[in-house]
Amino acid sequence: MVVPDASSPSSYQLDLDLPEGVTARQGGGGVERVNAAGQMVSSFGGGLAFDSAETGWAGEETSVTVTLVEAVGQAATVEVAVADAWFEDPARVFPVTIDPYFVGSVTNGASDSWVILGLSSSNWGHRQ
Repeated sequence: MVVPDASSPSSYQLDLDLPEGVTARQGGGGVERVNAAGQMVSSFGGGLAFDSAETGWAGEETSVTVTLVEAVGQAATVEVAVADAWFEDPARVFPVTIDPYFVGSVTNGASDSWVILGLSSSNWGHRQ
């Protein structure tokens, strides 16, 4: 998510679809999707936010939090946020990019996707 200016909110909510037999719970690093056996099948949480300051490949950074707001049936609502103190700092240079991590378990490992300035193609499925 790219936040254009300081008048925008420092958080946003997303609705996630949950496959049949999968529920959402708050975990230590964010929101976890778990199967009927209680095994985590994916996680959505953590990540980085950075502003547009000229400090190298990305601007000034802070951590991202992902919190479970509600889970009903096959849907979950999560809130993605950065600390207000960081976001509202007069030194902040907009736009700000908020980039939470999503890690999905697959049969042969785990996948992740991320945003890198200047990279126009997808990196989904890159093995770490």
